[in-house]
Amino acid sequence: MKKVKVALIGTGNWCLQHCRVLKENPKVEFCGILGRNKERTKRRAKLFDVPYYLDLNELIKNQKPNLINICLPNEHHFDMTMDVIKSSCNLFVEKPLVFKMQEAKKLLAEAKKRKLFFGINFNWRYSTPVRMALKAIKGNKLGDINFITWRFGGTGGGENKFGNLIETQCHGFDMLEFLNGPIQSVHSFMTNKTKNGYSTFVVSLKFANQSIGSILGSYDTSYAYPNTHYME
Repeated sequence: MKKVKVALIGTGNWCLQHCRVLKENPKVEFCGILGRNKERTKRRAKLFDVPYYLDLNELIKNQKPNLINICLPNEHHFDMTMDVIKSSCNLFVEKPLVFKMQEAKKLLAEAKKRKLFFGINFNWRYSTPVRMALKAIKGNKLGDINFITWRFGGTGGGENKFGNLIETQCHGFDMLEFLNGPIQSVHSFMTNKTKNGYSTFVVSLKFANQSIGSILGSYDTSYAYPNTHYME
């Protein structure tokens, strides 16, 4: 079986999870890590026994990867993602893709022009509880869904005042549509009461199948709070 050659861009803490998965997958040849800081990139590469690079063109020239996995800070995806697309290499990007709709449209248009595979990492779809829930729904074991809800709280913050909505609760929107079909309309209230951007919000949802739902997201609580992550 021919393995898929995959290179990783990014050397932050979350990249360690990507590196582990790439290294352990028998269908993947993990062929290199690209970073900005030489010493940090060398350490990551040594840990997983792969070559390191500081230049995208050099990585592509030497390794010729089938796919590049982009794992950068959430608000810094656009430029590097566009560079990878323009290199005509297939890519897999951490969520959220970007924070601005016009940037997302540009990236998708350029990738479509080159007929590239362009994946975004909504990995919760593949967790055991979600797969079990999907199987139960498709098997009609839960009956006709009338209401579905998602709640996710914790701590966070960043440059974008809508960061919680875009970078964290995008998982909620994805989960609810994955299990219950397209969202037809939304209505939301948000608060900046803690001066941490719109860090807490609630969204009311109406789905195309006429069921309703909600999303409650907050950066003003704790990951230790009971049921801080909850879907029903």
